[in-house]
Amino acid sequence: MTAANGDDALELVFGEPPDAAILDGIMPGIEGHEICARMRADGRTAEIPVVLLTAKAGDADELAAADAGVDAYIAKPFRIEELDLKLKELLAKARERRR
Repeated sequence: MTAANGDDALELVFGEPPDAAILDGIMPGIEGHEICARMRADGRTAEIPVVLLTAKAGDADELAAADAGVDAYIAKPFRIEELDLKLKELLAKARERRR
């Protein structure tokens, strides 16, 4: 699923919770770290792995993402192999937690 903005992303996530979420750090409307914080606050989506892709690569931005509950913080530009590896790792951990 894809969303054009943060509000649409929240609607999608809460309407049909995905196995994982890849969020942009800078989105129109609600930004990625805030979406993650809202996901963490809701029992239906609290355990969904979240990857934040962002052009903001400063320490303060990474700390804000961690405070929001982001599982992986990947700065742009990034290699698709890095994202693929991180998603596989997070999904495997999520499967283990459900066992």
